[in-house]
Amino acid sequence: GDTHVSFASIFKLIPLLLLAGAMSGLANGSAWSFLALYGLKVGLQEAAAVLTTSVHLFGGLILQFPVGWLADRMSGPALLAWTGVIGGIATALIWFAGAGSWGFWLALFVAGGCTMGIYTVSLASLGRRFAGGGMAAATAAYIMCFELGILTGGPVTGTAIQFMGAPGLLAMMGGACLVVALGGLVGQGRRAVTSS
Repeated sequence: GDTHVSFASIFKLIPLLLLAGAMSGLANGSAWSFLALYGLKVGLQEAAAVLTTSVHLFGGLILQFPVGWLADRMSGPALLAWTGVIGGIATALIWFAGAGSWGFWLALFVAGGCTMGIYTVSLASLGRRFAGGGMAAATAAYIMCFELGILTGGPVTGTAIQFMGAPGLLAMMGGACLVVALGGLVGQGRRAVTSS
């Protein structure tokens, strides 16, 4: 990376990583705001509904170890694509597995690991991209996008739930994961073109 990197130039240098950060924030902000309400809407008892957020957060904590291990061994765009795809599938399975089933809890756990995994993979890619300088500006831009995603996740998802009911939450979480998957595929394609 360049030794002197302006904050404004970061948005041109790493648009896909910043998009991934925003989508991770959106998916996590949506989950943290509405998973308990989702649980109640699909028929869980109050204690189980509250537990949904904890299981999502626990997945986000525990699965960072394998995600971090993979981040050291795979290209950033490829791992972002896989994390987004698996996160999207897990989010769909939250609905299709049936509230309270073992598949429901497992899907919640994996979805949490993927939505936070997107954050982890993006930061690792950021560190490699700006190893020679500009890391402070890049990190500031990335955190700003992540926080913007968290801030908008609640209101946007609340609107989706008004129109779609409980599945509105999963549509927003899964949609954010799939945007990241597409971004990862685009990044992988650019990488292949550059290296050929």
